[in-house]
Amino acid sequence: MASASTTASSAPVFNTYIDFVTYLKDRKCSKCNTALIQSSKDVDALFQSWLNGKASVNSQIKCKKCSKATTCIACPGHTKPTVTEANGIKVSWCCSRGRLFMIWVLLCGYDQEYCTRKRREAASSSSSSRSGKSQKTSSSGTGVGYSRWSDREFRGDPFGRADAYDRMAGQRTKEAPGGKQKADAQTAERRLDRFDMMVFAVLGALCPSPGNDQNDKVPLSSFDVRPPKAVVSMLVVSRILSKAAELLRNDSLDNATQRTDLYMALITFLKRVGVHDVSKQEVIFDDRLVLPENVNLLTLSFSGAHPPPDRTKETASSLADGLRRLNIQSDMMMRGAQNARNEFKDQPGQDMLWLCREISDLSTHLKIEEWWTQVGGCGSVVGADHGIVEVSDDQMKGMYSYISEALALTQSPPGRIRRLITEITSLKTGLSSGIYVKHAMSRLDIMK
Repeated sequence: MASASTTASSAPVFNTYIDFVTYLKDRKCSKCNTALIQSSKDVDALFQSWLNGKASVNSQIKCKKCSKATTCIACPGHTKPTVTEANGIKVSWCCSRGRLFMIWVLLCGYDQEYCTRKRREAASSSSSSRSGKSQKTSSSGTGVGYSRWSDREFRGDPFGRADAYDRMAGQRTKEAPGGKQKADAQTAERRLDRFDMMVFAVLGALCPSPGNDQNDKVPLSSFDVRPPKAVVSMLVVSRILSKAAELLRNDSLDNATQRTDLYMALITFLKRVGVHDVSKQEVIFDDRLVLPENVNLLTLSFSGAHPPPDRTKETASSLADGLRRLNIQSDMMMRGAQNARNEFKDQPGQDMLWLCREISDLSTHLKIEEWWTQVGGCGSVVGADHGIVEVSDDQMKGMYSYISEALALTQSPPGRIRRLITEITSLKTGLSSGIYVKHAMSRLDIMK
């Protein structure tokens, strides 16, 4: 078996995940000389033991043959372990290779879960289509978060109808068909969100940080300052970046606010990998690799015949693209809130503004606008936005069919303005090409 590349001091150097997997396959039990990692099933079993609480989240592993006491996969384990916490989950490691091992196991386990999830979604969609009961669950534009029954469509005269105002304020006038199915779907989404949040949070604790984003509870180590390139090699072929891209493409800040814990875990993860010279370019700014449906870090690690994929293959837009779009929405939402402070005094409003500030801070932290200026708008993101245009009130008065009804409305129902700001913010990045919307500066409800 080939070994990982070495330095003059014979210490292994892990430039790719294949280098590291090769090293792991040579790690054996000190008692019976049995390989500790023999197949992908061993990795999946360890990951599942972390999930169900049967094993602590650390670099320890137990020999399957002799079942002796657990030992660190990479060292005798005599060093005092480093201990930290991620969203209530205790995480510990005793050496840098053990820490790298934990990152690899976490990404491999997540990839298997993610691919299984996508296969089930595809099978469910195919089954629904064949039975003629398929329901549209997303908009035809970009992004996610547009549920058929959460959009609260406006029909008929936008002025003078109570049901239209109720929907604008986020109040349903009738129960949506399939209410139980929707409740079940929301429960399933929350369960998946908790799983994704856990993975992002633990990765945020494990991934190297050069110091300016260092966890106060964890001392700076050589792994943080000079991490092995294998970390980046693992991340760029892992499905974790696909999930991050999905969340950043969300065109609904309402939806994102309802999933604040997940988004905060994502932000922490991106801060960690986005500021390190070793990882920020390939993970944040380069276009992402697009791998076949059933190919992921775990399958690649044990395929043997496949070298690490390179970026000459099919790619998708970068995480920086998605973050820039989400930041456009966040900035617009915060500007709108400045002109309608009373609409954001309740807890949901405060939660939304807090998340918007975190997204804005992350964008500044990673210097997204500077990057966009340097690439000259040649990235995957649509260039200048011309879909949403704000014009003077006088200009809109001459072109709006319902101007009399609009001017007669002197007091807006609670929540209506915030809902309008939210909808316009979503349209800012969610409009398909060729669709244009104009709205009045002081009257967001006057639009066409």
